Amino acid sequence: MATAKTTTPWGPAELVEELTVRQQAGERRFASVVQLLETARGGVLRYQATSSARKVRVGLVVADASSPMASLRGTDNQFVFVSDRYKANPMVITGPGAGPDVTASGVLNDVLSLARGR
Repeated sequence: MATAKTTTPWGPAELVEELTVRQQAGERRFASVVQLLETARGGVLRYQATSSARKVRVGLVVADASSPMASLRGTDNQFVFVSDRYKANPMVITGPGAGPDVTASGVLNDVLSLARGR
């Protein structure tokens, strides 16, 4: 794949990996494209969910190249546990996710539910 440049809210980025996910909703068949981008500063864009006793946040972040999150590829998932005992060196668990087909179907279902006002 040729290197492609794009612009994100975090500045310029380079396309690292691209997945085409084939989907079906009823009789309609279509495909979605998921892109993995790298910023000019060497960080990579990743979706991250964080939670504490008081709040939950989900969204795109720029992960530093040295972060365990930067090594994720494709549909991999990662959990990082930070606690009093795992503060300086958090416990990191990484493994395969549901895969592009199952994930895309779930996201599509959520979007359709939102569109229907549910």
